Parts: sequence; C-alpha cells; structure tokens
Amino acid sequence: MNSEQDAGRASPLVGRSIVVTGGGSGVGRAIVERLALGGARVTIIDVDVNGGIDTQRCLAAHGADVHLQVADVRDQAAITAAINETVAKFGGVYGLVNNAVLNDVRTMTGDGPIEEAKPQIWRDAFDVNVVGYVRMASQVLPHMAKNGAGAIVNVASISGTTGELDRPAYGATKAAIISLTRSIATQYGRRGIRCNALALGLIGTQPVLSSAATPMRERYLRHQLLDRIVSPADVAAATEFCLSDSAAAMTGTVLTLDAGVTAHLATFADDVASP
Repeated sequence: MNSEQDAGRASPLVGRSIVVTGGGSGVGRAIVERLALGGARVTIIDVDVNGGIDTQRCLAAHGADVHLQVADVRDQAAITAAINETVAKFGGVYGLVNNAVLNDVRTMTGDGPIEEAKPQIWRDAFDVNVVGYVRMASQVLPHMAKNGAGAIVNVASISGTTGELDRPAYGATKAAIISLTRSIATQYGRRGIRCNALALGLIGTQPVLSSAATPMRERYLRHQLLDRIVSPADVAAATEFCLSDSAAAMTGTVLTLDAGVTAHLATFADDVASP
C-alpha cells in the first residue's frame, strides 16, 4: 500500500460513499486504497474474508473510513443486505466499482477451445462477471436516482474487444460488460447517473510480477507500445477519475489501459524487431 504517498491526499470524492466489489485484493484493493485514503467513504464487498479484513485494518490505521461486507455477488439476498447496510451507515451510495471477477485459472479450468466448451464454465463465468455486475447495479441505481447523482465504473478487459485464444468464456463476459455499461449509461443518464468501463490489459498484480509469470510478461511487452506494465495504482487513478466530477461529461465510454497493446497493427512486434 502506498500509504505514505496517498494518506492525506485530497480526493475529488471526499465524503462520498463508494462501493467496491472484489476490494480485498489485487486491483480492487488498490482502488479501495486510493479512494479511502483520499477521503471517500468506502464499502468493500468481497467473498475473501481475510483479504477484506486486512485491507480494512491497514486503511483504518491511516484514518480511512472503510466498511467491509462479506458477500458473494452471486447471492442476491446478500448483495441487497450489504447495500442496505451501506446506505444506513453512510446515508446513501454515490459510486459503484464493479470489479469482482471469475478469471482465475483454477476456477476457469475448461475455458478453452469452443468445440470443447463446457456450458457450466460459461454459466459460472457469466454469473459472476456479468450477472454479478447487474445485481450490484440494480441495488445501487435506485439510491443514486433518488439523489439525482451517481457514477458506476465497470472493470472490463481488452479481451472484450478482441478475440481470446485461451479464454473465450472470459472474453465473452467482458464484451457483455461493455454492452451493459452503455445500456446503463443510456437508461440512467437523464437521471444524473454516469456509467463507464475500463478495458484492462496486463496488470502488474503480484501473480503477474512473480517469476513464474516472466514468459507471459515478456510476450505482452513485445506487443506493448509503452515499455512498462500497467500497475494496479494506474487502474485506481483511472477509476477515481471516472467517478469524479472531472469526468462529468463522460458516460458510456470505454477507457483502455493496456500500454498500447490494442492501438496498433498485429505486425508491430515483428516490425520493431526487423533490422
């Protein structure tokens, strides 16, 4: 946690109630840290009890206002209860960051060639990555509409705009998230609610930075335009921007954070390597 750097930094979301799913680890934790240390009132919704408690404890030590709700985005009743408690505690909900995702190799075993597709894998992926986002949005939108203001950030992926060789179910869910983002923006814009998506490329989480992931990182770096890995902190900064009034004119937009992977022709790496 960049606590020394972020603690005391005035966020454009000071005092606003923000809900972050999957906020106990990885990218979600980085988002929670940036928002909470900047003065936002953050509710973490996560099934990772230990990660959620650790995130809350670390941030509370720096005076941040963080509330943990242990809930699964597949459980409608648990989500409803978590949002109701958040509203009771913080007086409402201004922002939602849909970040919870099912993409772990261990839980997505079987996501591969279409001819070998396992329907249950696809159902599980969509239940978390898409329907989970819908469940969350359906619960916060009435509170946002009541106040005439709100912002939603849906964490998507460049896999939703390009073809996936190894994870077509995952990629399909991310494409659906982008479509969902535009539908929310269309339906609720006149009620003061914005909705945008982040299309992420390779993000430098701990598993990605491990030595075991070195070959994967090197493949990505060959195709990136920037000679760096996008960090969770980069994603957190973009999320804060999308939630803030600085993005007041932006809705239904997909903001890409991929160090330029999708900005060029497929020949880029070979062209650069040519003498």
